[in-house]
Amino acid sequence: MPARVSPPILAAWNVGSLFDYPWSNRPERRMAFFAREFARNKVEIAALSEPRFFEQGKLEEVGAKYTFFWTVRPKAERSDAGVSFAIRNNIFGLLPCLPHSINNRLMSLRLPFR
Repeated sequence: MPARVSPPILAAWNVGSLFDYPWSNRPERRMAFFAREFARNKVEIAALSEPRFFEQGKLEEVGAKYTFFWTVRPKAERSDAGVSFAIRNNIFGLLPCLPHSINNRLMSLRLPFR
């Protein structure tokens, strides 16, 4: 009998208001904060809205075991739109592909539900 695999714990979070704090100009501090919250709530994949990053990127938060991916936005654009994913590092091998940008306000992530 094959081992039963539990579905991932998913979450969505509007993080725009968190960027008004003094540490908001340092992406690594933001990611550490988010990663601690996800770990505390046992979240495996999180979609973040309004992340306010201005270049496409990927950042691994090693201590908290999450990797963050976010969309590309022109630096001149000041709106709060945007999206990013935080994925727990131990499930990367289970994903058929990593998140990718469709445009500057939309990302795609394929999940293998069986």
